[in-house]
Amino acid sequence: MSMSDSDGAAEGVNAQKPAVRSFTRSCWGSGSAENVNPEEFHTFDGVESIVTRWGIWSNNGEKIVLNRDIGKAMTQVQRSLIAGGDDPQDRYRVEIGQNAPRKYRKPGCAQIPYHKDMLLSYEYFAANLRESNCIFESFKICNTHLPLSPYLSESLVPALEAAETLYTLELSNCLGPSDLKSVVAFLAKNQVLHSLNLSGHCFDEETAISLANAIRKHPVLYAIDLDSCSLGGGNTEVLNKILYASKECDSLVLGHPSFTSENVGLLARFIGKRIALTSLSLNNVWVNKDNQKLLSHALGKNKNISELSLRNCGLQLPKGVLNNNNLEGLSRLTILDLSNNSLPATGSKGIAKLLSNSASRLSSLNLSGNRLTSASAKVILPALKGNNTLLHLDLSNNSLGEPAVPSIIDMLQQNSTLRTLDIMGNSSLKIRSGGQYDYSSYYAGGGWSSLTRKPVVPRGKLEIERKALFDTTSLQSITSSNHTCEVMMTNANVGDSHAKTIGKINSLENEGLKVRLKVVLAINSANKELYNASSFSDLPLELFPMLLELVQQTVVNDTALKCNLGRTSLRRIFDLISGYNLQLLFERGSGLRKVKVTNLLPAKKKPKKKRRKFGDEDDPDDGTFTAPMGCGGYARMVYVYDPDLGRHVWKMPSPAKPTRKSARTNN
Repeated sequence: MSMSDSDGAAEGVNAQKPAVRSFTRSCWGSGSAENVNPEEFHTFDGVESIVTRWGIWSNNGEKIVLNRDIGKAMTQVQRSLIAGGDDPQDRYRVEIGQNAPRKYRKPGCAQIPYHKDMLLSYEYFAANLRESNCIFESFKICNTHLPLSPYLSESLVPALEAAETLYTLELSNCLGPSDLKSVVAFLAKNQVLHSLNLSGHCFDEETAISLANAIRKHPVLYAIDLDSCSLGGGNTEVLNKILYASKECDSLVLGHPSFTSENVGLLARFIGKRIALTSLSLNNVWVNKDNQKLLSHALGKNKNISELSLRNCGLQLPKGVLNNNNLEGLSRLTILDLSNNSLPATGSKGIAKLLSNSASRLSSLNLSGNRLTSASAKVILPALKGNNTLLHLDLSNNSLGEPAVPSIIDMLQQNSTLRTLDIMGNSSLKIRSGGQYDYSSYYAGGGWSSLTRKPVVPRGKLEIERKALFDTTSLQSITSSNHTCEVMMTNANVGDSHAKTIGKINSLENEGLKVRLKVVLAINSANKELYNASSFSDLPLELFPMLLELVQQTVVNDTALKCNLGRTSLRRIFDLISGYNLQLLFERGSGLRKVKVTNLLPAKKKPKKKRRKFGDEDDPDDGTFTAPMGCGGYARMVYVYDPDLGRHVWKMPSPAKPTRKSARTNN
């Protein structure tokens, strides 16, 4: 979009609904000949995090281009704005920035910048919201710098105020100081919002106090997310007002490096009081030894919290939270996140005691980034053999090595309830090693033709796959493998490994489909010698058509079967038919044992029904039409996790429920 087109289209911004013509730019300066003006881009991360400077020392002068991934993200945001959200088919959710790339090549960039050429797209998006019926229940904008003030207060807030069914509002890492005041003013007038996410912002003291007053007076707000938010620069009085306002809520997320030890001590004393919170998260806050003891004592007194997150808090486990006196209190938890702390071998014993406790209700445990060693894994994993409540375990980004492989295999062979296991990011735990070129012969004068590769040696992850998840030594061993746990080991299949494919197969719900997919994968790729027509000679005749279909299928997209009539499948069909005992077909006959003989009488003619006309008094169809059951306006099935079944299922979203505060005030 050229500057002339931009100036000409800018005249229509104040219209009721701008035209869609030329709203997106195909290139945002990456690789172009013209320099990018960094002053035209707005981002909280700083302009230097989104641009690349070329030719600083050349005679032709410096060339500034926009980072390629940033440009792609900006284009994706514009397309979502024009379409009405990342998923335009869902009229009940409006999301911007959810599907944009999160990881950029340049460090320190966590927000998609804003450029003046994007204003038309934002105005078109706001106009669509105002003209719609405002029936959306969820509105989310994350990690995207919004246009400068007063865009939010004049364009988006009126649409949000008109939405009478807005239950979820997320504006994370996208607002400026003046926009935060507009959001707080909107919250003070709102009466229907249930969940509020304002993470990634810096509140001054005045705005934070206004936010606390709005939360305290709100009748049905029960989920508050203020993660990575500076609340008055660490002011204890401001945090006290926020905590007091949130004591009747169900979920609270806090955390910022500006939190002081006084703030953490205040939060610990708050947890020990009679509060309604069932979910608490404290992230990216340094907790000293004294506050760890206070926090441990408060968690032991609190009987309501079932979901706890203490991510990146500098905890030296098992001291404080995981001490022996607090294990009974932690057994009430269903979700525990202790990632990015320190968990030595002594701390792993506390985790093992928690998992082996028969009264434990823990279903999700995150120990990522805790510097766990193989010795720690040997203590934790055996405790899962008798555990039937834990569904998700995260051991990624630790220091697990080859000595931990036997413990992982043994646990997977005996545990049938664990659904996900993440062991990615353990650098010492590999799929294979070797395969590089050996240059010793070249340096000895042998030339390029003498180069050889080092032998490929299978390593621990491949052993986990072949012994616990996908044992292809026989058809029976495939059936006996673990089909319930999705083990996340790698982002792609490497060499002879099928780790990525097996993980996707185990994530499916149909148990029979998992086995069929693994059998087809084995006879086509992993172990082609496994196929033998004589192995199916004793198969019951009723299953023979299914066998013919199975041997000609291939695995596509890692989770689906597709028939492929090639030479291999045709040869297999011929081998099965020629080698099968077809005499069974004639011995058993058609399977018909008894025949009932009846007289074939002519069917009676039904009398013709009198043709009625519209308006007849005796016409029963003239009554008031009532829609049959199931006829609704729009299907809103959501894919959610069912703790009773232990897997994700499609179901209708739960109706809007009042919180404890609203129920008490109504009574």
